[in-house]
Amino acid sequence: MRTEATARKSGEAFGCAPVDWEQTRAILKPLFDDRRHWIIVAHLDATPLIETIERKYYLRERNSDFTLITGFWRGQAYALVAARKRWMQPYQLGSLLRQMMTKFEIGELEGRDLYVPAPPQFLDNAIALAAFLFDKPAGLAIGE
Repeated sequence: MRTEATARKSGEAFGCAPVDWEQTRAILKPLFDDRRHWIIVAHLDATPLIETIERKYYLRERNSDFTLITGFWRGQAYALVAARKRWMQPYQLGSLLRQMMTKFEIGELEGRDLYVPAPPQFLDNAIALAAFLFDKPAGLAIGE
């Protein structure tokens, strides 16, 4: 079953367009590889986390450094985010993850670029999506 995601790149070049999962991978993988972005593969249940990150750290001129793609993977909705690190420090992201996704431990968050917040019943699907997008099946920071 082929599904589509919707990519949104904000700022001056604002736009929304349907993209498939291969295109999603082509958009996000270079941002992951450059290590200058926080990458979040969040289940729908983590939507408040994504909204808070954008509202607190990526409004106005900073919004061009925030890429959001939404889509369905294996029947579940996900928000995929690439957010430039210069606007949100590790301790700020860690604090939000711990406040909103309480299962993260401090040690799990240190030195990571990729986070996968998802409820236990959807964690395997979220990890599979992250592995597909970034070729990184191990070493993910995972939270419930």
